[in-house]
Amino acid sequence: MVSIITVVRNDYSGLQETILSIKAQTFKDYEFIVIDGKSSDNTTDLLKQYKDIISIGISETDNGIYDAMNKGLIVSTGRWIVFLNAGDTFYDEASLSKLFIDYSETVKNSDAIFCSFYVESYWGDFEKKVYSEKNLWKGFCHQATYIRNDTYKKIGLYDTRYKSAADFNLIYKILEDPDFKKDSFSEIMATVSYNLNSFSAQHSILSRFEVVKTVLLESKKLSHVFFRLPLVSGRLIVNIFSVLIAKLFPNFINFMRKIRDRGGKN
Repeated sequence: MVSIITVVRNDYSGLQETILSIKAQTFKDYEFIVIDGKSSDNTTDLLKQYKDIISIGISETDNGIYDAMNKGLIVSTGRWIVFLNAGDTFYDEASLSKLFIDYSETVKNSDAIFCSFYVESYWGDFEKKVYSEKNLWKGFCHQATYIRNDTYKKIGLYDTRYKSAADFNLIYKILEDPDFKKDSFSEIMATVSYNLNSFSAQHSILSRFEVVKTVLLESKKLSHVFFRLPLVSGRLIVNIFSVLIAKLFPNFINFMRKIRDRGGKN
């Protein structure tokens, strides 16, 4: 039913956390594909240790995260695709069951499904609601996005010219194409780890520049460009500010998190 693709490089603990989350799923109709970028630590030991649930394990050099994701797509055979990279987990053990059993009637007619997710970040932990096309500038969470294998075959692989926003670029194409049926669910499907060492955090500013590029180059409707460009540009400024604050004043962030947690207890 679903191909779960995990991309990893030198992240033993993160990959193990992801593997255990997948293994705990009550829904078992999946294949699990791990694409390792030729790790130099003991990450690859997990491919042997958990070969009972890892359908395909590939360890070789690649040309970046999207090249690795494309390798997973090429060998996948599931009807649906979800990317759950090292360190990311399903929200709970019933996540896949909720989607493919409880909502099976809706899912069977969809080309792409967008779900809510939970973020663990250096700013704090919070729930992020499912996408809205009006909120396109906020980006998307591929860990909580399910796309049909057939949809990928129609739209193509991730564009490796993008260094950090190829997933946004691909989803943008899906949203803009009226022939694709999109559905969304408020259910939280994934927990995303977002810290200063993560790929997303380290490339967040570059990603926003590439998002602006996507809106300018990929949009076929001029009205969309004028409407969305100020939004993604505004988000770019927010990202630059938040990353600078996080890196220059880490103690301030810890202080604010303590205040937040203390307030929650009262």
